[in-house]
Amino acid sequence: MKRNTACLNVMFALGAFLVSGCSAVSNHVDIAAYRMIPLVTDPGGEKHCSQDQKWCVQLDPNADSGVMVSVTQDDKQARERTLGSGMLADADADAFGATDHDIWPFLIMGDDASGNVLVGITSTISTGYSGGGAEAHFLDLIGLEAGGIPSGATSPVVLSVPLGAMKMIRACFDEDDIQKRRDVCHDEYRFEADIRLENHGTAGLPDVLYTSTATAFPATVSLDQDSTQLPALRDEDLVERVDERCSFERVFRFDVTSGRYQPDAPLPACDDYLIP
Repeated sequence: MKRNTACLNVMFALGAFLVSGCSAVSNHVDIAAYRMIPLVTDPGGEKHCSQDQKWCVQLDPNADSGVMVSVTQDDKQARERTLGSGMLADADADAFGATDHDIWPFLIMGDDASGNVLVGITSTISTGYSGGGAEAHFLDLIGLEAGGIPSGATSPVVLSVPLGAMKMIRACFDEDDIQKRRDVCHDEYRFEADIRLENHGTAGLPDVLYTSTATAFPATVSLDQDSTQLPALRDEDLVERVDERCSFERVFRFDVTSGRYQPDAPLPACDDYLIP
């Protein structure tokens, strides 16, 4: 099955995901260019650092008052912030299974002299089904100001979006099902997100181009119906089908009044993909 590829492509499977990326080029020059700097895990596994070790990001998910993210520049503590309960995208996720936090493997910074950076915290929600399972991944983009530690009264989260999700649902329960399904005994549903930066925007922050692709395999299955009641699979059914409902593109622009990025149009309801 052929997968789509984009400048920042986040592809998820149960228990693993792959991320690769770069930033988009724009002809607009109304704000300083922003860059997405890749971060890799250090040998100790505690920090995510740029290749030149100039920038490092560390996450403490066991902080007394929530999840703490800290950034060092040239081995010096540059800024930190604790995100209390309810600030992250998974605030209501406990009912759907265990939630894990990690550093998004990119740091966003501008070429101006402000020194402000954006870092990301990913949240993973997973659960098991009988003969299958599901997980979903979300991104909270955090703004960290230079020159001190800001008050905790205002949330530093400027953008919260789903990164990806996958569901595997058992579809064979006896020999008749195996034959009818041509040995394809799981329905698979994927939601994959691409994120790009554009070098124009408002309040000195770049616009964010967000593109998602949702797919179902085999092509005839759907999350709103029981696939065991469908006709037997044919050769032409053994491909991925793109779900146009949850495959979309939005431009997120920073809104000064709310202090958050807002999409240029409402996002469609895709909870059936994103809630395990």
